Amino acid sequence: MEASRPHRSWRSGAPCVSSSATCALCSFLVLTLWLFSPRALAAKTDFDRDVQPLLKLHCMECHGPTQQMRGLRLDRRVSALPNRIGANGARIIPGNSEASVLYQRISGTTAGPRMPPSGPLSAEQIALVKSWIDEGAEWHDALSGEQSATTSDPVAERIGTALRNGRQEDFRRILRGNPQSLNAKGRSGWTPLMYAAVYGHTEDLRLLLERGAGPNSQNDDGATALMYAVDDPIKVRLLLEKGADPNVRSGQGRTALLIAAGLTGTEETVTLLLDKGVDGKAQLTAEGRGAVTLAALGGNAAVVRLLVDRNAVSRPFMLPALGCRPCVDILLPLASERELSAALPETILTGDAPLIRQLLDRGAKSGPNALQAAALSPTPVPADLIRTVINRGAKVDSRTSFGISVIDLAARQGNEHIVRILREAGAT
Repeated sequence: MEASRPHRSWRSGAPCVSSSATCALCSFLVLTLWLFSPRALAAKTDFDRDVQPLLKLHCMECHGPTQQMRGLRLDRRVSALPNRIGANGARIIPGNSEASVLYQRISGTTAGPRMPPSGPLSAEQIALVKSWIDEGAEWHDALSGEQSATTSDPVAERIGTALRNGRQEDFRRILRGNPQSLNAKGRSGWTPLMYAAVYGHTEDLRLLLERGAGPNSQNDDGATALMYAVDDPIKVRLLLEKGADPNVRSGQGRTALLIAAGLTGTEETVTLLLDKGVDGKAQLTAEGRGAVTLAALGGNAAVVRLLVDRNAVSRPFMLPALGCRPCVDILLPLASERELSAALPETILTGDAPLIRQLLDRGAKSGPNALQAAALSPTPVPADLIRTVINRGAKVDSRTSFGISVIDLAARQGNEHIVRILREAGAT
């Protein structure tokens, strides 16, 4: 700030050439003006002082350690602020309150119910949350909530260690001697049933369930034994028979189906979950990350087909042209104009002319930057398709985020046929 530079004029920024008294007066004026400016008077929003009390009072009941409605959890930094901005449907995006789901919901700026349901926050409270996010959403380590909220039971830990190391006899001996720890929670809230779902045999799981282990207990991450067992259909069947709820959501908003859909070789598990009445259209985020999208992104065409056949397709879905062409072929007849248009840039980038043509024939519209994908495509896109893309809304004079024009981008990639078409269309 200028106050730290006592030998510059407060008006022009030029060096002081008058007397030392005048320079001192200039410095005093600069310091005074800065100290009483709105920016200096507005203290930075503090999470501990300003934001966390609001979350605890108005949000934690529905979005805390015991319940995460809509998959939103606000008592832990790792759940609300993933390491990669926007990952896993991040609810708070540092520096961008307008794109942050938390601010959208409390301010009522997007479709959907305004939060909290008991009544909106005051304008001052909403402004505090907005300022905190826009200033970077600093959430100090001491308040991160990432340490286990559960006091670790040593017996549950010993059971977990025995199962993890494949020592079934030790597991049964510990369980016989400590029946009171059947539903106890070890580190991070893990129960013996969760350890058995991951590391044990089916018989271990069955023994715990027959002794009274609760199938719907959730650990600190909001996960259940069923979620950990999705890659083993025998365990899944057993848990469902014993009352496991397939619609429970983890702290990241995932159900057992949403987890299974993104894995390979899980068709039997998905069938079991659908037969049990799971909500096949449940979404991880409002942008379309439902089971069918996760399966398509994971290249699991068999699960995509199963979900389509069982009318369990959540909308909107994605058509991953770069990842799973068989998945695209299955979903294409169901795609709306929005879904077709969203898939067009990625498809142009692949240079898959037949699929580009299918998307356009079915009504896909071009975004203004669609030609950037054509410029970057290692496979030349036919000229007639490029012209159709231009006619559908692509701008011939668009620029990348680095300011490079699309015609220069095509020239740098050696796509001279794109350059010729753009020049014909008026690009410079």
